[in-house]
Amino acid sequence: PRKLARGDMAKIFEDIESKAAVYNLKLEEITPDVNSLKETPGYLLIHLVVTGDFFQFREFLIDLGTIPSLVHIEELRIRAIEESREIKLKIWLAQE
Repeated sequence: PRKLARGDMAKIFEDIESKAAVYNLKLEEITPDVNSLKETPGYLLIHLVVTGDFFQFREFLIDLGTIPSLVHIEELRIRAIEESREIKLKIWLAQE
């Protein structure tokens, strides 16, 4: 994976949000885990919460895989909510 420059954090958040919008998903939360930088230097853990159609979420996941700094998806949780799905993700990005 290509390492994310520290100054590119806002850009990657915007990129994830725009990817979600393409699939009619709503990005409810995007939170970097700053402690992960201390525990695993060079990698940043990000928590995402997305709501929307489950089948569109599959396409969103495939699109997330195109992010050059994405190392892996650690966790994926899906729960039914009123007329939709809530998906929680933990993703790791390589960072300088």
